[in-house]
Amino acid sequence: MAYVPQASFDLFVSYAHADNQNQWITNFERALAERLHVLLGEKPTFWRDKRELSGEQVFSAEIEAGLRASAALLAVISPSYSRSQSCAEERQHFCRQFPGEPRIGNRLKTLKAIKLPLNGGLHEQYFQGALGFPFHTDALPHAREYQPGESAFSDRIDELARGAKALLEQMRNTCLSLYLSEGVAPALAPAWRALHNELPTHGFRLLPEFRATEWDFGPDVLHSAIDESALAVHLLAPVYNEFAAAQLRRSLLRGKRAIVWLPPGGAADGRTETMLTEALAARVPATLLRHTELWQLKETVLEAARAETARLGAPAAPAPSSRSVYLVCDRTDPGDTAEALAIAEQLRTVASEVHLPEIDRDPLILDQLHEQRLAESDAILFYLHRAPRAFFDETYGDLVRCLRRQRAQNPPRAVALVVPPDVPGRPAGFPPGLAVYESVAPFLAQLPEPGR
Repeated sequence: MAYVPQASFDLFVSYAHADNQNQWITNFERALAERLHVLLGEKPTFWRDKRELSGEQVFSAEIEAGLRASAALLAVISPSYSRSQSCAEERQHFCRQFPGEPRIGNRLKTLKAIKLPLNGGLHEQYFQGALGFPFHTDALPHAREYQPGESAFSDRIDELARGAKALLEQMRNTCLSLYLSEGVAPALAPAWRALHNELPTHGFRLLPEFRATEWDFGPDVLHSAIDESALAVHLLAPVYNEFAAAQLRRSLLRGKRAIVWLPPGGAADGRTETMLTEALAARVPATLLRHTELWQLKETVLEAARAETARLGAPAAPAPSSRSVYLVCDRTDPGDTAEALAIAEQLRTVASEVHLPEIDRDPLILDQLHEQRLAESDAILFYLHRAPRAFFDETYGDLVRCLRRQRAQNPPRAVALVVPPDVPGRPAGFPPGLAVYESVAPFLAQLPEPGR
């Protein structure tokens, strides 16, 4: 997960492949990630094209997707970089995502590492106003890039990491802050982790930014985190706990809207019931979810958080596109991935947002993203070529369960399956009512209109 909520990657590393001779870029990225991990206290996520993909079309689509999913761009400037058409396209695609300039407050969402300077000081013209960090000796014509292992290289990495930290922290801090209660009972830990993993993907910042138990220190240490939040979520066990109660009292005292959740299970004891009665009688809004499922808690928290965003006029996470498509395919198969990426390019001619299943992330996060996109997308297209029929049965089953649980009142307006005509023994017996096509063209025609 990225350090910046709502992003899949913190930094997109834009560089010329010629500069990775002797693994200079690889070592540069590794050193920066390690130092930034120390400074942030969390492992940052980087996107960098490693040229492991084949085919220009696949390559371009993957790069564009990486740019859209990245919070900031880090350009490694060099003579090769200045001559690279691919690097120029990366800069253009990144900047086009933002009205005007890619800024957060008075900062550009870009950083520059100057591997080697350019004639006429041209390296200073890239992203004017962005922080720049020289990784070379002297000036032209005698400039030489610092090499990994040299003390000067490590010093520049530290300076760059501190600049990146300041930028990423500012981006993170502009997100609406939600307080998620600490010191939860062991039985509540899975629910706490699920919320902690999912809420940032919707563009919200979670507080506190450290872990706390009642054995570490008193609840007063958490006061500043509660005071800074716009909404407080409290997970309570049926058995009274003073550490949890103190956090809830502070939320109500400071006028925070509170959502209180008691999971399905045993009845609350007397002291817990008294605490809940006092919370509901408070003069600030308090929502009690008693014996509800985790997915209902998530929906309530997201609805309340979005309402607070609108009320406070805070920067909001982008609303789901009115023409968003989830293209479900087998990302473990390179061939199906390449074909699905080509289909995604076709879909983007009429849809403003197209998602494919993500890969190379924590399985729990992947499952949550999959369920979220099934729940929020306007249209869903399954692609079945090399993947076995069991793949379709499983993923279509996920959609059916999602419809029963979350989308019964607002189902996707277009659901279809594409099975290329060259599939041997083209399978039959798909669910009744499901449109099955041999190409993506008929599906394009039935996409919902904007303003859904």
